[in-house]
Amino acid sequence: MCFAVGCSNSEENEISPILSGFTCEFTIESSGLSGELNVEKDGVLTICFIGDDIINGLKMQVKQESVTVDVNGITETYSRQEVPENSPAFCIYDALIASKQIKPKLSGDVFTLNGNSKSGNFSIKLNNSGFISEIALINSDTVFLLKNQINL
Repeated sequence: MCFAVGCSNSEENEISPILSGFTCEFTIESSGLSGELNVEKDGVLTICFIGDDIINGLKMQVKQESVTVDVNGITETYSRQEVPENSPAFCIYDALIASKQIKPKLSGDVFTLNGNSKSGNFSIKLNNSGFISEIALINSDTVFLLKNQINL
């Protein structure tokens, strides 16, 4: 009689977060603002707003030390020091960079990355495919809800 037992070092509930190389639609929960978020593989974050006349078409491109703002073809680049410290654009950028070092934790049926970046505390929720469903910026009480995420 022979018994075979298989063992594995990987946990049943492991997931690989998709933290770059994607595009999706987003909504900022507290304000109702919405648009498209694009995170390239090289870490460049682009936020394009859709909405009323004031913010419609506003585009922000965030890199490690600068943000470029484009409003209907008028472009201006600002260094990180010129932008308010709690800017959601830099907070999201910093959270995505910092979260690459964090192992997702499973709570119920939601995977979460909780951490701290140079912009403050954050919580990133993932769906079962590894796509981000929510980015909460704890220090600013801002919650970005992400949907229709696709890999680039």
